[in-house]
Amino acid sequence: MQDLKPTDNQPPLATTTKDQDWLDELAEQSWQAELLISGLVIAGLFQLPELTVRWMEGYILQSDTASFHYLFFTTAGVLIVADMLLVAFGYHALLRGIWVALLGLNSVYPNGIDASSEAGLGPVHWRKIKKRYPNLSEHIQQLDKQASTIFSQVAMLTIIFSSISLLFIGLYLLINVFSSFFPNLRQYTIHIGIGFYFLITLSSGLMQYLIKRYPDSPSVNRWVERIGRISGSLFSLLIFEKTVSYISGIISTNSQPNKKAILIGMVIGFLAGMGSVSQLDLYSSAYNYLGPDKYVTFNNRPYRSFPFNYENLRDTAEPVFTPTIQADVVKEPYLRLFIPLLAREESQFGVRDLTLMERFRIKGAQRDSFYQAQLKVLEAANPIFINDQAYEDLPLQYSTHPEDDSDGLLAYVPIEQLPPGRHLLEIRKAYFSDEGEQKIVAIPFVYAPE
Repeated sequence: MQDLKPTDNQPPLATTTKDQDWLDELAEQSWQAELLISGLVIAGLFQLPELTVRWMEGYILQSDTASFHYLFFTTAGVLIVADMLLVAFGYHALLRGIWVALLGLNSVYPNGIDASSEAGLGPVHWRKIKKRYPNLSEHIQQLDKQASTIFSQVAMLTIIFSSISLLFIGLYLLINVFSSFFPNLRQYTIHIGIGFYFLITLSSGLMQYLIKRYPDSPSVNRWVERIGRISGSLFSLLIFEKTVSYISGIISTNSQPNKKAILIGMVIGFLAGMGSVSQLDLYSSAYNYLGPDKYVTFNNRPYRSFPFNYENLRDTAEPVFTPTIQADVVKEPYLRLFIPLLAREESQFGVRDLTLMERFRIKGAQRDSFYQAQLKVLEAANPIFINDQAYEDLPLQYSTHPEDDSDGLLAYVPIEQLPPGRHLLEIRKAYFSDEGEQKIVAIPFVYAPE
């Protein structure tokens, strides 16, 4: 019997015969697990875009200009990845479905195509087809290998893309933490994100260049190994480093680049990018109604009603991103107006919150005085009009929305002096886009006193 133990002159074997038999037996049954996992992942990926938009929308609403672009591109990136993985897992499931169908066909007709059949175009035609497709079993084996390889690749990409997404989201949260100590840091969010992306790209390219340029240099090999370990840990959720390394190493060294597959991947990526905008439109009223420069200005045309402006009509699953009143038809002698506080607007108003250090240092009456001064600024920045008549000296108060816990301002606007019928409420904010366009929120309503 062959000695399977490695000797001084013999490299260690990857697996023993017993282990290999066990792995072969598992491989024969792996298609069942592959189909099950693909089905579950596909079902989850159909839900992921809406969950992502819902989760990130709250952060986007409370972002300033620099942070907005960072979060917007991060969200779009997650949606693009989700779409691409959906296509990849769907393709795998399709291949496995075809493979199962051919297995059943081969079991019923093990001899394959009957070249002597008189059906259709006759024996001459079927002999040509038989010559072109002589062995169904071989094709089934090729499909099996292709499906298993694709499943491994998609699993690796899922881990890598998940890691990258979490890294960029974690970077934003980390910037928020440090901005409590360094308030100006938030202005450079998008620059930090771009720098982080280019650092990753540059490190990868530099490693490949150095290892090819100086393959025998001990110092180069040592640094490349260190950087590779760090990047491998970052891009594998820290716990799947070996899995990603095995898959990428085996596939890279045992297969040739497929230009057709690369081209198809680029087309799918482009379509996924276009689809991410459609998904933002579909799942985010803020993006759908405010347009590509969302959360900047929103000049509602008079007497055009939007459901998100009314508490009785709006989708409670969405965050409050614009002022609301209690209903489109108001029976009470007042409007209960809630104005959400958005970081983007506050930065232009000159309003700010206490930093983390100030919260420890400022206490009691001094803190109350600070917030009262901020409230006066907010009142001046949100003048209220009904039918072009200004409601001056209308007191506002800090409040929290009862459904989504967002911070805002609450005002009770008296309307008992108005005649029954249609009226127009406007908040003419002291907030302007880069082009100088003023943000005016117009909410039509019908006053129908009981």
